[in-house]
Amino acid sequence: MIERLDNEDINTYALRLYDNKVEYGLNSESIAELLNKETGKNFGESAWRKRFRSFKQGMEYQKSLNISDSDELAALEEKKREIIAERDRLSMVRREYNTAIKKKSRQEIFYENIAQTISTLEVPDFQITDIEDMSDTDYVLTLADIHAGSFFDIGTNAYSYDICTQRFETLLSKTISFIADNRIAHMNVLCLSDTVQGILRKSDLKLNESSVVEATVYISKTIAKFLNGISRYVVVDYYHCPTGNHTQLRNLGSDRNELKDEDVEFIIGNYINDTLVNNPNVVVHTNFGKDYIEFDVLGHNVIGMHGHTIHNVGTAIKDISFHNRRFYDVLFLAHYHGGASAVNGANINHDIETFIVPSFIGTCPYSDGLMKSSNPACMIYTFKEKCGVVDTHKILIKESD
Repeated sequence: MIERLDNEDINTYALRLYDNKVEYGLNSESIAELLNKETGKNFGESAWRKRFRSFKQGMEYQKSLNISDSDELAALEEKKREIIAERDRLSMVRREYNTAIKKKSRQEIFYENIAQTISTLEVPDFQITDIEDMSDTDYVLTLADIHAGSFFDIGTNAYSYDICTQRFETLLSKTISFIADNRIAHMNVLCLSDTVQGILRKSDLKLNESSVVEATVYISKTIAKFLNGISRYVVVDYYHCPTGNHTQLRNLGSDRNELKDEDVEFIIGNYINDTLVNNPNVVVHTNFGKDYIEFDVLGHNVIGMHGHTIHNVGTAIKDISFHNRRFYDVLFLAHYHGGASAVNGANINHDIETFIVPSFIGTCPYSDGLMKSSNPACMIYTFKEKCGVVDTHKILIKESD
């Protein structure tokens, strides 16, 4: 259509004619006639053609400006997004750092408040007589799954604070007898966590004899008293596993291991250390911030952990060695409430072994419901310098024993 449209001004009309002159069958002269007719002018075709060329150049220039502005705006928007992303990243890092600092400070303040009420135990007289040369032999006594505060009677087993106290007295007596019989002067004591019953599940509220706080204080004093007792006869290195599952606080309905650093084992380990601070015959070792504790026994790399995070006991020592980039000779696990052992490999002198240690509490309503029963016991493992673990001694601690 060569006629001017109702919504076209003269410039738009001229632009359409020149851009489509071949299609419309027009030339410069016929276009000039149409434009003169529309405007009432009498310009030659040259004048209209130059005016059209200038108008089109102006349009192209403006278009280029718009494109440039668009590119600059896009670049600015991209920069803005980068700045916002970096600000959010830094904010997240600061938030996580502050959370970690607050969590650590909260633990320390909580413990410091408890520490103010701790009274130290009187150091016993050191009585070591008739000792053999023990340079090539050492011992590891295990405590595991004490579950202090649990209260029940299922016929085959019962538990309470009083029973727990009696069992520690039995353990102390039998350990002293073992020390005397073997004429030894040093012992490693390894506590593999779940020292209190806690409130892992709602059913635990029915089992608890008292609050978790009271159980925490009770078991801290009880273990310290036991260590103080055997330190009359041997020098003790005490290793406290830093985490368990029953000792997790699980605040605000958190899931298992979600707040794993919120663990009362932190309090118990520190409490024991402060209670025995004046006893030079007991050295307390902790590894807070990890879920394991490792130590050396006559050149053998030993690692102990509660075991609730282990998915495959058969490959656990290999998996942990790979994860920690360190080869372990012996792995001690608790959590399963029953004794067992497995050889996972061997070197030229000794086996690579995993030991699942028995529980202090014995069969409880939960394990009884799963038809898994075991008598309460502790173990003493005898290490030889070149042979690793060469003997195991079970100490039954039930009241009738």
